[in-house]
Amino acid sequence: MTQTNDMRARTHAARIALSALVDRMRRRGRTTARLRKGLPWRSDGVLPPYHDPADSISRRLMTAALLVGVAVFCAVYGMAFGLYGSAVPAAFLMPIFVLAGFVLWALPETKAPPLRAVGSLFLVATASVAIWPNYLAIAVPGLPWITVSRTFDFALVSVFLLCISTSDAVRRKIMDIINASPWIFRLLLAFVAVQFLTIPASTRPLSSLQALVVYQITWTTTFFIATLVFSWKGTATRWVGMLCVIAVMQGFLSLWEHHVRHVLWVGHIPSFLQVSDPAVQRILTPKNRGVIYRSQGTFDGPIQLGEYLVLCFTFVLHFAVSGRSALTRNIARGVAPMLLLSSAASGSRSSLVGFAVATGLYALYVAARRWRERPRGLIAPIFVLSYPVMALAAVASTFFVHKLKVAVWGTSGANASSSEARSEQWRAAIPKALDHPWGYGAGQAADVVAYASPGADFYTIDCYYISLLIDYGVVGLVIYVCLFVTAALKALSSAILSDFKDWEITLLAPAGVSMISFLVIKGVFNQVDNHILFFSILGMICALLWRAKAEAPAPAPASGRKATAPAVGRFRTA
Repeated sequence: MTQTNDMRARTHAARIALSALVDRMRRRGRTTARLRKGLPWRSDGVLPPYHDPADSISRRLMTAALLVGVAVFCAVYGMAFGLYGSAVPAAFLMPIFVLAGFVLWALPETKAPPLRAVGSLFLVATASVAIWPNYLAIAVPGLPWITVSRTFDFALVSVFLLCISTSDAVRRKIMDIINASPWIFRLLLAFVAVQFLTIPASTRPLSSLQALVVYQITWTTTFFIATLVFSWKGTATRWVGMLCVIAVMQGFLSLWEHHVRHVLWVGHIPSFLQVSDPAVQRILTPKNRGVIYRSQGTFDGPIQLGEYLVLCFTFVLHFAVSGRSALTRNIARGVAPMLLLSSAASGSRSSLVGFAVATGLYALYVAARRWRERPRGLIAPIFVLSYPVMALAAVASTFFVHKLKVAVWGTSGANASSSEARSEQWRAAIPKALDHPWGYGAGQAADVVAYASPGADFYTIDCYYISLLIDYGVVGLVIYVCLFVTAALKALSSAILSDFKDWEITLLAPAGVSMISFLVIKGVFNQVDNHILFFSILGMICALLWRAKAEAPAPAPASGRKATAPAVGRFRTA
């Protein structure tokens, strides 16, 4: 009798507990159909934002079809990997990245995305371009070289995609920044569209696609990352300062290298970083123009070093003229001559032209600003109004003054061979471009033009505009040039016509000048390793324009009174 009472009590307690559980589930809006049927209960989802859709026949059919499709894909993928995995292993990594993309897309929203990691990785990834040589890498057969810059680029892009996937605030902020300068964004999208539209015309579409994937990671994605990072106050100044410090280090390295007349780490490279490739051997081979040795620092060649020095020189000029403190201005004035000396050690004629263009354009910016600040002045208006004549005279002097003609155009001596090679490349490229004005696909220019230097067993192109013309056609070339010209004009016009409360926004001026210098150097330099830096500056221009637009407009000066600019960012007079 006692056992029967205990059993009844336990049964009654179980019914009460089950009734309480059902009531709780009903209050939360969950169905109890599965409990009534005696089936195991299924939760609405593992993470709170997710929910389990209602069960139906169509959903079951879709699930079954998906499972069958995955099974068939895995079978085909396994057979293909067994047949071709050793030949093209990189192609079989694509499904892994696709799955990773689905995972990022499916992540729930968060209020605390890892933005600090994005900023830190951006600084490290862009610095690694100039600090570590690309040819010191780990080479795995069948895979791209594992370099320091690629490693940090991969980490940077992954964390950035995580941020935009999980934060609506980050997505909206990037769109707000882009909308502040819409034409830059439209031209960039147009250029990316042209890049992909040329893939069907490529004789090696897989090779062109691989090149475009790399370009979208190191160029396009870097642009969007830069728009976000440089929207944070202080980041642009720190980034530019970092590049200038690295430029000083490159200066010491180039002078030391010029003294010993070989790349400093030749003979001291660890075995696991040695890449058995003819291209690496050409990079490490001493480069001379006549009897003059040409330094290259940590870069692949002297012209790439000169391109980087010109990039930093524009910002050093800005710090020297309008730095926020006397210490900053004096340090910049000491660094500028060193960059010129380092450029001379590289023996790069394009960097000489780049320095001249940067100095002339920045001088025009300074004069225009001072004319705006002091409309009754005399020197600044005269300089601005006579600038076209002086610029034409400077260009004309490179044709009539023998030393300038040799230094700029390389018409005689050891310089003549490179100038003649570019002329021959243009003569070979123009008929090819007329035959296929829509382009031949990314990375195909060298094989299409088929120009080889005397004694060389490989094709080469010296002018990047030839590569643009052949790879992406006339439309691609025009859009590319318009992209950087538009960014330069927007940056310089805003820097001249606006008064900024935040000194950092005045970096628009050297950023715009660097865009023009970049376009000039591309006329004689085809490599794209430094493109990540210039697309970062492109993103910086968009971010600073957005910040300038967000600032309250400065009050207009009273009529008849002398116009003055705010103390912050104003040019100082003697």
